[in-house]
Amino acid sequence: MAGDKRATRPGWATSPVLLGVALALAITAGAALGILIAARAGMVSARIHAARQVQDPVILGGSSATTPGTSPVALPIVSGSGRRPHLSKRPPLPRWARAYRGVVVTGTVTTEREVALTIDDVGAAQMRPLVDALVGARLHATLFCIGSEMNERAAKYAVANGMELGNHSWDHTSIAPMDAAHANRQIMMTETLIHSATGVWPIWYRMPFQSWGARGLKDVQAADMLAAGVSNNQQDYRGWTGPLLAYRIGADLAPGQIILLHALPGTIATLPQISNELRLRHYRALELSSLAAKTRPALSTADLAALHSRP
Repeated sequence: MAGDKRATRPGWATSPVLLGVALALAITAGAALGILIAARAGMVSARIHAARQVQDPVILGGSSATTPGTSPVALPIVSGSGRRPHLSKRPPLPRWARAYRGVVVTGTVTTEREVALTIDDVGAAQMRPLVDALVGARLHATLFCIGSEMNERAAKYAVANGMELGNHSWDHTSIAPMDAAHANRQIMMTETLIHSATGVWPIWYRMPFQSWGARGLKDVQAADMLAAGVSNNQQDYRGWTGPLLAYRIGADLAPGQIILLHALPGTIATLPQISNELRLRHYRALELSSLAAKTRPALSTADLAALHSRP
């Protein structure tokens, strides 16, 4: 009806003052909620980052260093400078090791019928059967471990049974083509795991695939470690096992040699036969450090030739 005015009651929806107050309260509440959510997200992110520093394969440069049922080892992250933050904690190499620095040691000079037995590619899965077979065959050996496949329990088991542990990189990658920081990480993470588990710093580093190069040897020397080479390699990874593998090792034996084997099921099963072959030829197998400590490195042409000449 024209000209009819209906009465209305003032309320919050029609009052500019009340509407402004409500809007301000809503903005304040939203801001407080945003701060709370951000703080919570920051706490979760920090926890995830801390966990990754221990186990994340991306940060560690390989797979996790743990297996189910074992506690992770806190592995330090290397700075971009390539410096090792724990280097000052590592004791100096033993006095005998000075003669072996800066060279790839392929053997030693000795008149005794003694050789070093070394086994590559050792991880937690192979450790117990390998060590049990060595103990059963009355053999001592240096076991070169791949850090990403190891755990504390396996390392402790080897050392408790009289074996020496060596460093075979973190993920079986040659450090020769790497820059100093990445090479340092490959060396440091594995040696830190071994030391954390056993209290013993590994002395020897063996390059995967024996692809040393001048840079690889320099990186190992900078890490205050010795470079382990080989002088008796029967390529068990090609499938040689049993009496044939044992005979091939025995046929090439000479005092001071470094024998190279791998932690393969067939090789592990052949260890009793290898032990018998050594004894038949009146040889004794030692850990690499035990042999090196009472001899000197084979460096001259004559020394190296003697490593391949049967007495």
